[in-house]
Amino acid sequence: MFGKTALGRLPYTARNTYTARLQWTEPEEQEWSVTMWNRWFSDYWTFDNSIGKRGAYTNKSINTFNIVVNKSREDNKYNAFLGVDNVFDKKSDPLRYSGIVWRCGAEVRF
Repeated sequence: MFGKTALGRLPYTARNTYTARLQWTEPEEQEWSVTMWNRWFSDYWTFDNSIGKRGAYTNKSINTFNIVVNKSREDNKYNAFLGVDNVFDKKSDPLRYSGIVWRCGAEVRF
């Protein structure tokens, strides 16, 4: 199931992946930044169990919108972020997208 299929393509890979990104940084203090991006996967070669009795390989496409907010302090010595992937909660079992993913974190440099 993980080898090449009859068409010579590896399963669970996209033929094309595109990303468009927009980034804004606070102009004066540069402590805040916001990054938004949309990612498109086209011709994602995946196994779909809902096709026929045994399932079959098929091409699927999906796009996701993502956003992250960053806060920095003291020349980037302290950083924190909060991000949301798949903001519009797109779901697809064959593509293994199960909805929104929240993430947060912090970094301290010595």
